[in-house]
Amino acid sequence: MTAIDTSIYLSGNYGPVTDEVTAFDLPVIGELPADLAGRYLRNGPNPIDRVDPKTHHWFMGDGMVHGIRLREGVLMGGKGPAYETSAEIGMARAFGADAACMSSVHEVDLAAALGLATAAVSCITNYGTGISATALTHHEVEEVANAAAGRLEALLAGAVAGLG
Repeated sequence: MTAIDTSIYLSGNYGPVTDEVTAFDLPVIGELPADLAGRYLRNGPNPIDRVDPKTHHWFMGDGMVHGIRLREGVLMGGKGPAYETSAEIGMARAFGADAACMSSVHEVDLAAALGLATAAVSCITNYGTGISATALTHHEVEEVANAAAGRLEALLAGAVAGLG
């Protein structure tokens, strides 16, 4: 699989800030909300520690800005187009996968086979057959997906805009 060359996201205006700066009385253009309080620490792809530019995931900072919890993990793709069975969930666990799906993996595999750099974000919409105490319903999956759609759209729009 071809890794994304993220080195451009680790230099210049996108580069990590290695010095901590405390600044007061900064100029404000426009108006701040009256109830705004707190500190501005980081947003954007600004890792705290040294990173490997070939594996650094530049979605992380945008995820924070849009309130999306992003984690690295192993995603196992099934054939679909049906929800995974409890046996498939068990197999995914046995193979070391953190989640199983019927999409994303196939698209990334094809793009990599074509020599394209790829990045993927998957929205985990349900616990899968045999994990949750309640029966899986398509309605539950739709609710979670619809609730996340706006934030995911903003995440992807920010990431694409960062490509220049």
